Amino acid sequence: MLRLRNSAGAPPGGYGFQDRATGWRTHSWSLQVTKGAWYQENVRRQTGRTKEQCHDDVEGFIINNLLKLEGFTKWIVTDEVFNPDDISDLGSYVRESSSPTVAGQSFAVVFPFCRMDETPALKLMQWMAELGPYHHECVLSFDYSASRATVDAIELVAKTCFAKVDRFNYSGPSSGSWQPTIAFREAALHMEKLGLPFLWMEADAVPLRPGWLDKLQELYWGCGKAFAGPIVPDLGHMNGTGIYPANTPKRIPAALAHIRTAWDVMMKREMIGDCFNLHPYFYHAWAMEGGELHPYAGGAVPSFGTQKMVAQIPAEAVVFHRCKDLSLIDRLRERKAADTFPKQCPDCGENIYNQIHADTHTHGQP
Repeated sequence: MLRLRNSAGAPPGGYGFQDRATGWRTHSWSLQVTKGAWYQENVRRQTGRTKEQCHDDVEGFIINNLLKLEGFTKWIVTDEVFNPDDISDLGSYVRESSSPTVAGQSFAVVFPFCRMDETPALKLMQWMAELGPYHHECVLSFDYSASRATVDAIELVAKTCFAKVDRFNYSGPSSGSWQPTIAFREAALHMEKLGLPFLWMEADAVPLRPGWLDKLQELYWGCGKAFAGPIVPDLGHMNGTGIYPANTPKRIPAALAHIRTAWDVMMKREMIGDCFNLHPYFYHAWAMEGGELHPYAGGAVPSFGTQKMVAQIPAEAVVFHRCKDLSLIDRLRERKAADTFPKQCPDCGENIYNQIHADTHTHGQP
């Protein structure tokens, strides 16, 4: 398990908490005040959550935010003891070191979503269809909170571009657990039963061009590693949106046991030696810092209001992560609709003569 190293000393930015379901948030320089505010809010709502449960909510949220910071061990204590009772359906709980695969076997695309991100998930699937078709299988993975109408709509679009589309659903996360980890764990167990390696394609990962999936498949076949994804500079872990072997649950059992925190950070010690870095083809930026994309800073989530922002993504990239508002899709559609030259820049009106000029011009600035 993870816990705060010193609850008396506030981490950078103090103690902030947000309830993802409702958007309710609070902030304080005291952990106890933050926990107390969340408990009082639950009393007001008559949710029935105990003081201890509310305290666990706050601490889990804070820990996951701190894990994104360089030097997070200054604030967080990691308990290396693995208790197999914390997780079910992991067979013998013996960590396997090899990942048997069938030669030439394509990975499946696991497309996870829940009620909170089902609208952007539909937009992303529509964009993926525009860039297709694909010879890969797609597995729609969602919990029981997802709207049936949206699930049907996503499946309808997926069937226009993927060779095969299946559904997999599971119960929602339990109290105090970290929803993305539960979503990944359940899907990984399902893919192990199917015997398929898989690309974990979250709703904030945006393909950039036709042929993107074939390029990732080519890199995965040729890398000789079981895992492949963007390794975060300085922090050294693979971001969760990446490619995994079929026996993932038996490769990273300890990480999947930590159901209250981010599995991608926790799995580093179990798999990083068998991981191929997909950077820059799978380009990862967690935040904006000084107007520039940054792999792990604590600033705003990347958003693409202009084509000049898109130009920060390396030319080799075929997928970008992360763009929560999917504004990147809007900019890419603009490029797709206006791929003839000469033309005018939609941001400043300057005449553009080729794609290189479009990516690098300064909008009239020296």
